[in-house]
Amino acid sequence: MKNSKKYNSLLFLLLSFCVLVLMNYVSSYSFFRVDLTSENRYTLSDATKTMLSEVDDVVLVKVYLDGDLPAGFKQFRNEIEEILSEFRAY
Repeated sequence: MKNSKKYNSLLFLLLSFCVLVLMNYVSSYSFFRVDLTSENRYTLSDATKTMLSEVDDVVLVKVYLDGDLPAGFKQFRNEIEEILSEFRAY
């Protein structure tokens, strides 16, 4: 009884590891992002994705929103960082 439980636990661990490795391998060949916000705040339009794919050179964006800022500006800075992160991903 004790050996059977140990065997089942080991088998479960091994199968879980194999599934995890397989999922990682499959996901390395497919790229997708999921926007879970209700207003689709981080969803880029098809035109934006097309434009970003056609950019041939490195684009440098400097955002001067650092330091001791009011809460509204800090939130705005974070939103800009999120959008630039989405641009970088595409």
